Amino acid sequence: MRTYDAPIREVCGDDQTINIAGTPSNYRAIRPGFRDVKLVCDTAWRLGLSPRLVHCLYYTVAGGYVADYASTATSTTASHFHIDAMAATSYLYLGVTMPVLGFCFDITDANAEVTTLDMEYCSTAQTLTAAPTFTDVAGDSDQTDAAGATLGVDGEYTFTYVDVVRSRLGTGNAPAYQNCYWYRFKPLAALSATTSIANIIPIYKSATDLGYMSAAVEYNFNVDTTLIGGWYAQCSAEKHLYISWIR
Repeated sequence: MRTYDAPIREVCGDDQTINIAGTPSNYRAIRPGFRDVKLVCDTAWRLGLSPRLVHCLYYTVAGGYVADYASTATSTTASHFHIDAMAATSYLYLGVTMPVLGFCFDITDANAEVTTLDMEYCSTAQTLTAAPTFTDVAGDSDQTDAAGATLGVDGEYTFTYVDVVRSRLGTGNAPAYQNCYWYRFKPLAALSATTSIANIIPIYKSATDLGYMSAAVEYNFNVDTTLIGGWYAQCSAEKHLYISWIR
């Protein structure tokens, strides 16, 4: 049993359906404003922590960096953000606190246009005179694909892990966005007129190097929310992971 150093002021109950590897519901964002969490499941399960999504920047040729959707993309409410008719010249820049194996997308309004994503990582940091360089990821696997339409269903977009270069993002000696490990993607053709995303959860760098958690044991964590934005939990069959958020 854990006791807390400071008086608590709120406790919220939640539950998460977890299943075999690769199931989108296995991902969960940390509830904003909470750092303490208690987790328990009635079967043995596994756990990996997800890096924090610091920035989720929508970029267009006409407007530049027009919006940062990070607070919506990491929310645990029913909110979502729109990338309606995202063009093949537009990008979504994803800045994270650690290099990742991919991202899990929780789609609200699915894309129905047949197209794929072009995913890249930052390979050369920004300097005073040059913008950062981005390079295509390798080993892409798009589980959001629905009959050829990317971002058509909830799912993982994974790729071969690579040591991404940490960089600022902006213009020359006046970078607008802080040091992160940056990834970006664009569709190879325009998306549907109404396409929106509820959550984007970064995927831990290893699909197999996960913690082993025992059945019916309460695990209490104080989460470093400057680095961690969520978790990935899995087990051998569909079960409920019971969550208590504490602050």
